[in-house]
Amino acid sequence: MREGPRYRRRVTTPSSETPPWIVRGWRRALDTDAEPDAREKLASLDRFVRWHLGAHAVASLVFALREEVARPLALGARGIGLAVLVLAAVAPRRADSIAIPTVALVALASALASWPTTSNHAFYGAFVALALAVLRSEPALATAYLRATVLLVAFGAGLQKALHGTWWRGSFLAWELAHDRFVRTLGRLLSESELARLRSLRGAREGFVLSFGPLLGIAWAVVIGELVLPLMALVRRTRSFAAIGLFGLGLGFELVADEVLFGGLFAAVTSLFFGANVVRAITRAVLLIYVARAAIFVATGGLAW
Repeated sequence: MREGPRYRRRVTTPSSETPPWIVRGWRRALDTDAEPDAREKLASLDRFVRWHLGAHAVASLVFALREEVARPLALGARGIGLAVLVLAAVAPRRADSIAIPTVALVALASALASWPTTSNHAFYGAFVALALAVLRSEPALATAYLRATVLLVAFGAGLQKALHGTWWRGSFLAWELAHDRFVRTLGRLLSESELARLRSLRGAREGFVLSFGPLLGIAWAVVIGELVLPLMALVRRTRSFAAIGLFGLGLGFELVADEVLFGGLFAAVTSLFFGANVVRAITRAVLLIYVARAAIFVATGGLAW
């Protein structure tokens, strides 16, 4: 048998510090190996998610009371869930081992309890809370998985828009503007005559098409951005640009479409592409937006949100 350095095989021994193959795979794909601050980023996101789910519970409870469609038992369950989320939000860090799984269970139970009318962002919030609870001991893996959800959500939304076709013709935006949604923001890009034409179509089944202009360009940009940016995020050289673009999409959901809760959650999870200081700043800024929108709701007597 031949011996010598040329013929010796490298012998490796299993180590308790060697992460499983799936962890190594996700780290290579999304560069989490070189992120010693992953645990700090997840701590900021976890605190945000607790307050976010509490805000969502408050909004659900308020709107259920206004519409007077929920049963007393359902209202009581929502009130208990809200109390648990608030307690978890103000709990000290030493109680995280109990608070984090509890938040995940409450979020999941709330999403399942309102099925089949559960909103998409309620399911997404429950999934984020569940990932934070299950992958708590693997911050690098949790970061990679949560980043992947951003890419899947954006690409899935873009694919749906592209295949449905209403965004290419601007039909969706035209219908929403005709019914006075998005008028405060996107309505400024239309002339008075064009907006009047769309409003005259209320009750009709066709005719909701935008003429070529800035608004139609925005519709195309949204579809293309949701399809292209997630793919760019998979490439190291274009990841930073893609992350900024995805964050811009989340901000647009919040400010333009009034998707305050979904836009805030999407922006917060997207911030995981950046450093811990950025995650902390963005999550706090989103919570301040929640507070401001809640103040507007109270000040206007529920007429604005």
